[in-house]
Amino acid sequence: MSLQVGQIVEFQAKDPPVQLGVVLAITPKGVRLLQLNRKETTVTERSVLHHTAQAKASPHDLDDCWEKARQIDEKRQRLAARIDLGELHDLLQADPRPYGLAEMAGFLAEAGNEDMEAALLRRLAADPFYFRQRKEGYVPVPADEVRAALEREEKRHRQEAEDQALIDELKRGAGGVPLAELPRVAAVLDSLVQIVLWGAEAPVPKRLHEILERAGLHQPRPLFGFLVKIGRFGPDEHLDLLRYKVPTAFPPELEEEAARLLARFAPAAASPGVTGEPARGSSPDAAAGGEPGAASASYAGSEPSSAVAPSGAAMGVAVGRRDLRGLPTWAIDAETTRDRDDAFSLTVDEGGYTLWIHVSDVAASIPIASPLDREASRRGTTIYLPEGNIPMLPPIISEQALSLSDAGDRPALTWEIRLDAEGAILSHRIYRSLVRVTVATDYLTADSWLAPALPPEAAEESSAVLAHPSGNRVGRGVDLEGTTWTSPTAPLLAAAVRLAGKLRCRRRLAGALLVERQPELKLTLTPDGRVELGYRSGNSPSAEMIMEFMVLANHLAARYCQEHDLPCLYRSQERAENLPDLPAEFQPVAFFQALRFFRKTVLGATPGHHSSLGVGPYCQVTSPLRRYSDLLIQRQLAGHLDHGQAPYDAEGFHQALLAADEATRTAETIMRERQAYWVLKFLQQELAAGRDAWPAVVVDQTPTDVVVYFEAICEFRTCRRPAHDVAVGQRVTLRVKKADPFEGLLRLEVMP
Repeated sequence: MSLQVGQIVEFQAKDPPVQLGVVLAITPKGVRLLQLNRKETTVTERSVLHHTAQAKASPHDLDDCWEKARQIDEKRQRLAARIDLGELHDLLQADPRPYGLAEMAGFLAEAGNEDMEAALLRRLAADPFYFRQRKEGYVPVPADEVRAALEREEKRHRQEAEDQALIDELKRGAGGVPLAELPRVAAVLDSLVQIVLWGAEAPVPKRLHEILERAGLHQPRPLFGFLVKIGRFGPDEHLDLLRYKVPTAFPPELEEEAARLLARFAPAAASPGVTGEPARGSSPDAAAGGEPGAASASYAGSEPSSAVAPSGAAMGVAVGRRDLRGLPTWAIDAETTRDRDDAFSLTVDEGGYTLWIHVSDVAASIPIASPLDREASRRGTTIYLPEGNIPMLPPIISEQALSLSDAGDRPALTWEIRLDAEGAILSHRIYRSLVRVTVATDYLTADSWLAPALPPEAAEESSAVLAHPSGNRVGRGVDLEGTTWTSPTAPLLAAAVRLAGKLRCRRRLAGALLVERQPELKLTLTPDGRVELGYRSGNSPSAEMIMEFMVLANHLAARYCQEHDLPCLYRSQERAENLPDLPAEFQPVAFFQALRFFRKTVLGATPGHHSSLGVGPYCQVTSPLRRYSDLLIQRQLAGHLDHGQAPYDAEGFHQALLAADEATRTAETIMRERQAYWVLKFLQQELAAGRDAWPAVVVDQTPTDVVVYFEAICEFRTCRRPAHDVAVGQRVTLRVKKADPFEGLLRLEVMP
């Protein structure tokens, strides 16, 4: 190719693919060109696709050079716009041979028209559907291929127009236009949700990511904000529920089945052989109690009937059950709990105690492989969240039909345990029963009833929910002598607390690590969207009593499974080595240091000792309304009690556990992450209100970091070591630099 200064050339570029330039110089590095944007560039000689035969401009006057180039470019643009490649293709396809550019231009204008040649070159580059470029020239594409290519191009143009319309709607939605006026956004709404949940891994068309980028919504936070603005999400949308496809409602058919189950528990006329009233001793006024060795007429007639409830009982499920409705029975749980799994009864005589621990007999009402059972397995556990719970079973069942509330007779699996005056087990048995809860209350109320029997400092701090996270462990002495009770039921409760204390002492002697944990954080969401913090202390007498009774029941259940070789999910824990002395009350430094020594709890099919609890073997069976694994073990116990054989063999039990295991682990992750979200939301809210300083205690440090106990949120947190010296155990002030619940980010610094 022979080039000279001043020639007008068409050279290969990116956008547009063919551009005009004026040759300013020819150098060893290439051809120096003046472009229409007045900038200069150097291209290789091979990049020059067409050039004029003669120089058209002088490089010595760049302004004149550019003006001439502009005029020629406009002329060529006009010519290119008039070229119909379709007509030219129709003319030449009859002889499908290679055609040179000049030859093809000769069919459109007079021979040697350089501007027409350049214009045709531009059209061929812009519309490559009609002719295929070869080394020898341009070859007409077969007609059927042209039609197919044009259809694809038309579809692409339609798609681009649709994409642009969607981009426009996205921008309008970000500006406040409601979803009802954004039909294209509504059509891709589910895909937008998937992108918020999974980002680049979302199963959506790639073009949607590109559209969002062009609309400025490709980052998670702006896209989330957009979905909030158009009303698809709330400002605190729980994304994990969507991410893990957690069902938040029950299908209508399961609700109907649950309603039928509830109907079985509706009050009905008593049948022959079953009195309409429970046996004597069930009145709260008859529940006064004392210590073993002190005769109590109130207990003389309170033993349960030994009769087995016949089939005519109002519940319709009482066949083969021991009638314990004559016992004063307590159900105590957290303030907001409605799914009550457990309750207890107690009598005291000169020889010691008789303790009945009742657990809702869910296994009797939820058959294996029934629709309700499959749904419970799919959920694995009840998910407890500050904004509301997601139950494992329909609330009609978990909060009404099978909940051990004071609403009527309920089927239960009962542990009847005879203990001496020091809390040692003399005998025990497990059986199916019929119970009637006489007192259903919460820890806070129960502790208030106990207050007259507690030392003054204990009574002051024994509330289950505290206003502040501070406060040391209180003494557990319960003085039954000379106490003026605020409730007629309180003496029995006090006796139960005393028994629990003895059980706790025996576990301590057996090696249990009775360490008081930090207060439990309780989050409350107000109607105006604020987060409020409350705290449940670890020194609630009634809460510790219930815990002791449940530990006992779980231990005895595991023993039963072990003795009868029933497949079970056991929990064991090796003894911690070199464990430091632990204070009875919660102390951040000691507790954090002790955490390093605790061994992980092992779940398996083999029984073993649980060192932290001081018992062995151990399992969990006392929460069948809210944990599927507990329901499985309850079935094993009940099946063996009824038929001498567990319903699941080892493989069947393992498979049933596996079916619910993933859902259970997911639920635990969801609860942990959601708690963290609301904690960060609280700190963000306080930061916005101007409060950024919080008390803390240093519990550990490294050359680069310090670990602190953040008292307000009851958590151990790591932050960068400050420039000034700090010591383990030192009280410090933390400054919250940033709290971002959406990103899960908390930045702290220790203030001087």
